[in-house]
Amino acid sequence: AAIWIIQDGASSAGSYSIVASSDDISTSSGNADVSFVVASSLGGTLKYNILSSTTAPHDDFCILLNGEKADVVFGQSPTFESRRLDIPPGKVEVTLRHRKNPGDLSRMLLDTLGVVGTEGKTWLDDVRFEPRNN
Repeated sequence: AAIWIIQDGASSAGSYSIVASSDDISTSSGNADVSFVVASSLGGTLKYNILSSTTAPHDDFCILLNGEKADVVFGQSPTFESRRLDIPPGKVEVTLRHRKNPGDLSRMLLDTLGVVGTEGKTWLDDVRFEPRNN
């Protein structure tokens, strides 16, 4: 596993964002996770800004709700993109996950697919939960 790093530079609001990189994952496949719990009787919307420099099947970014994939992002973003995800009512564990080689493909197969032209990084900024109103 790897960690997310708070860094200055690339951000959509303010001066800082968090970033995860496939280079920081020492194994041939693995994850960098940030998890938190949203407890809301009515549910709501998770909003976030993402800058992606990933290439499937080499790496991607996904959000899990209670361990189940709810959103996947990959590709090259020129700027931060605003995204949103519905969060159901109750206690929900949200995991923000940068994945290196999510399909656990062999090194030989990945090499056959060719050189990757992206950085293998995901930046997140302005992550927030907005509860539903009655």
